[in-house]
Parts: sequence; C-alpha cells; structure tokens
Amino acid sequence: MKRTTLIVLLCLLTSLSFAQQKKTIYISTKLPIKYRIFLNEELQLYGDASSAKIANVPFGEKKLSLTILTPSNQKPSLMVAKTNEKEEYYVVEQIGETYVLKSNPNGAKENKTYYSKASFIPKPKPAPKDSNAPVLHTCKISDSILNRFIVDMSSLKDAKVKKEFTLNFMKRKCLYTHQIKSIGYRIDDDMIRFDLYKILSQQCLDRNSYLDLVNSFQSQKYGNLFIAWYEDLKK
Repeated sequence: MKRTTLIVLLCLLTSLSFAQQKKTIYISTKLPIKYRIFLNEELQLYGDASSAKIANVPFGEKKLSLTILTPSNQKPSLMVAKTNEKEEYYVVEQIGETYVLKSNPNGAKENKTYYSKASFIPKPKPAPKDSNAPVLHTCKISDSILNRFIVDMSSLKDAKVKKEFTLNFMKRKCLYTHQIKSIGYRIDDDMIRFDLYKILSQQCLDRNSYLDLVNSFQSQKYGNLFIAWYEDLKK
C-alpha cells in the first residue's frame, strides 16, 4: 500500500514539474519575407519579423501558426511544444507557390543575434462573474470580448468589410491603444488600417500612447503618414 502511494506521489510530482517547465521556440527563414507569429491563435509578437524567439512557452501541445506578409497572405501552421526538449526550432520554406512551416534540425547552429524576442502570451481567461456585484455601465470593452470579436472579424476576407464590421461593432465603445493595435494587425491593407485608426482615435482611452500604432504598418509610406497625422492631432 505504501509503495503504491509513493509511486502515485512521484508520478504527481513529475507531472507538476513537467507542467511548470518552460521552453523556447525559434522560427527563422532565409526567404525575403516577414510574418506574424501566433500560438493557439494568440498573437505573440507585436511587430513583424523574419526570425523570432518566443520564450517561456509552457510544455504541452500548441498550434504554431504564421501569417506571411505577402500578397498571398498564407497561414502555414503545425503543432509544437509536444516534446521534453527545452528548445524547438522551426523554419519557413517555400515549395512552389506555397509557404510551409517545418522543423529545423540545424536551428541550434544559426546566428540568433538579430532574432526578434518575445515572451509567451497566453489566451486571456474570462473573469469569473459575481452575481452579487453591482452592474456598472461603461463604454470600456474587455479583452475577452475583444478576443471573441477578433475571431469573428478574422473570418472575413475583405479588408474593407473588416473595417466596416469593426466600426459597427465598436459604436459607443471605448478602446485602449493596445486593443486597437490588436484589431489593426488583422487588416492587411495599410490604407484601410490608417483610415480605421483615424476613426477609432475618437474612442481611444489613452490617446497619448496612440503613436505606438505606427509599427503595425507594413509600409514606410503609411507609417510616415500616420506620424504626420498624429502630430497634427496633438496640436
């Protein structure tokens, strides 16, 4: 009986130790492209990269997916974090017209000086509801509601439709800059993204941080236009 109890206890401790471990995931490519990185559909790096390091990823199977920032807008993916290895390496390659994401056995030998760095961002858990709490009416939108909105918006294909869908949903709602950036990343047209940012600025709760949105533009042209518009906004 004591032996059985000891074995169960050791298994439990091993399981807890495994769950607490973290790993690092590296993604790179030799192609002249940039991409955005998602784990379990959650954006991991607020910026575009061609090589990236995602640290503090909990062990346990997760879906790694990329949005390739080319006109084809392909989204290769695969399951990762399934092994006991503390580091995993992946590479983006092109086969014909298709971009593929695959294991990179030579990744440990690569020069990582210029890798973009990020730390694992989990999907936010919805806050528990307190039935006895007073109902407060506010224009603020929670991250959990925003995440559900983004899932619905991402299913739309046309950038203009995404913009109109956003404006209709966000009527009489207030947003923080980081929430607006999360929406902007899902629109792959700089002109439409710029127009959306100008409209949503009226609903922004921390407009002094609004310039942070500049690094979500894919082209320098619209980045410069946004900076000039923001400077006029402050006048």
